[in-house]
Amino acid sequence: MDLCVVVTEIVSNAVRHAGLAPDDRLELAIDERPHTVRVEVVQPGPPFTIPRATSPMDAASGWGLLLVQRVASRWGIATNPTRVWVEIDH
Repeated sequence: MDLCVVVTEIVSNAVRHAGLAPDDRLELAIDERPHTVRVEVVQPGPPFTIPRATSPMDAASGWGLLLVQRVASRWGIATNPTRVWVEIDH
């Protein structure tokens, strides 16, 4: 279940915030290792920084990366190409 939540969040964030053109594509890679699952979403466009948590407690959106932080063992944003990666230990 945690993996589904993480994949949904990072893919929807890329679709929503990456400024994709209609014919741009995202790449999703899921790599299962002996003790870890690694997920990467690669997107075209410029890199971005990790936003600060500024959503008010009653906000309807803006909680995706906070949820990823809670579920993931490790995560980050890399550039060239721009990608969000998440690792979940199992």
